[in-house]
Amino acid sequence: MTEEELFTFIKNNKEGLTLEYKLKPNFHDIKGSIDTIKEKMHFKILQTIYAFANTEGGELYVGIKDKNSNVESADDTDRERIEGLDNCDIKIVERTILKQVKSIIKKEQETIQLKNGRVVIKIKVYPLKIYDKPLFAGGILYVRENDESSCLV
Repeated sequence: MTEEELFTFIKNNKEGLTLEYKLKPNFHDIKGSIDTIKEKMHFKILQTIYAFANTEGGELYVGIKDKNSNVESADDTDRERIEGLDNCDIKIVERTILKQVKSIIKKEQETIQLKNGRVVIKIKVYPLKIYDKPLFAGGILYVRENDESSCLV
């Protein structure tokens, strides 16, 4: 997929049951010790992957901002959503987060090169077979409901 194809895709596809955009494994809205921050930022991506696997599967694009639902989006605004990941973020996603995903979860990964030198990582997660379910992340069962990953108690 090229950057232009990615732009067209996000312009025409909102987050939903089988689609999620995450900016990056960063420190936004997370407070606490360094270890707590790392754990929480990694876990948001992990919980999405597990939720997809526990439901219908889906695609996660890491390096794209969520769309602000309160604003009508112009082309420029949609284009600005594609921020991409730098080398440090790529290492966090590939070497830390994806290594924690259980081997039973079937997934494919694609790297989309951006003109600014950054990349977007697309992770396609396949649904688990009925006899494999459910999988827990951090002791919690996550599933997809509409456009978010929810925990079932």
